[in-house]
Amino acid sequence: SIPEHNEFYFHHDHGHNSVSDKELREAGIKNKPDRLVVKDFDMDVNDGIVDLDFVLATKGTPKINVFNYFGDKVFSGKPEVMNGKYVITIDLSAKQHGSYYIQVVQKNSSFTKKLRL
Repeated sequence: SIPEHNEFYFHHDHGHNSVSDKELREAGIKNKPDRLVVKDFDMDVNDGIVDLDFVLATKGTPKINVFNYFGDKVFSGKPEVMNGKYVITIDLSAKQHGSYYIQVVQKNSSFTKKLRL
């Protein structure tokens, strides 16, 4: 039989910050019904300051939500467009160290990555 923990493995093509739907459900975070296609997702974390930039496959007005490990929303904001990319700086420097989830939401679609502070 296959060990239970296999379902926690992430898809390798998305890198080590991917999050399974099961992990999100357990944290009480809801993904939107559709997958948001995000390209060139770049996240730089320095002393709790998160610089995020990304490109969306479809035009729209995305919103960024950040949830803590317990599913509480600790940040919500709208990125601005610079040089064809969406950019936003998220100040989590006052937050506890640990795992957070960054969710990009556009209409009925979402894309979620894990972040460690």
